[in-house]
Amino acid sequence: MSTSKEPVYCLCGQPYDPERFMIQCDVCKDWFHGSAGWVAAELS
Repeated sequence: MSTSKEPVYCLCGQPYDPERFMIQCDVCKDWFHGSAGWVAAELS
């Protein structure tokens, strides 16, 4: 188990990675990786 204090995002619980496409939900304002939200970066 990680003891990092970095905030986590998405359903996967991973920290922010500037190399990965992320999208913010208009309803809950949480951030999700495009692959978890089933959205391709090219379509956003």
